[in-house]
Amino acid sequence: MLLNLTALLMSNSRTSLAAMLVSLTAAYFLNFTPHRILAASTLACLALAFFFLVDIDALMAILSRSGKAEEITSATGRTYIWEVAIRLIQERPLTGWGYTSTKEILPLHAHEIGHAPQSTHNLYLQMLFSMGIPGLTTFLAMFIMKFYYAMKFNDFFKVTILIFLLLHGLTESTIFVGMAGSTTIMFGLAYCLNYRREEPKTQNLPA
Repeated sequence: MLLNLTALLMSNSRTSLAAMLVSLTAAYFLNFTPHRILAASTLACLALAFFFLVDIDALMAILSRSGKAEEITSATGRTYIWEVAIRLIQERPLTGWGYTSTKEILPLHAHEIGHAPQSTHNLYLQMLFSMGIPGLTTFLAMFIMKFYYAMKFNDFFKVTILIFLLLHGLTESTIFVGMAGSTTIMFGLAYCLNYRREEPKTQNLPA
């Protein structure tokens, strides 16, 4: 775990780091206890106070690599891709354009986006683009089912993975385009690990 955290810090991937921190925090507080509810409420109040008291534009400029707040507000230029992707999805909302079709279609709109992207840089838009509403609906239904059982059995590890994948998908297409990576392994864990607890075996002792 320490090695993975170190590698994540060295990658300088801000979205991955943010998703990991939020997913760990959310998984911890989803196991409701009076103390955790109080702590979560306190954190929420502090977060609201922070956004009201701090100059958000100046903070975003500091966090950006270029020194410009627009880099953060545009999700590093992803909003331009999303605008084009949404328009194309509206043309084929049910069937989509076909699996991995973004590699062929989005570069045709490079003059609108500013470059030739290979994906939508968003898990949900990527699925809508390639497989339409039925594909995204099936994916979310399976994910909700896994999340339900992970919550039911208070499985902190699986809840963290599931929340991370959902958050990371806001800015990356993850396993639905490109080569296999770390998220491929995480999706495999999310879908393949057993979510049922085995009943303890009892021995029948002689009377």
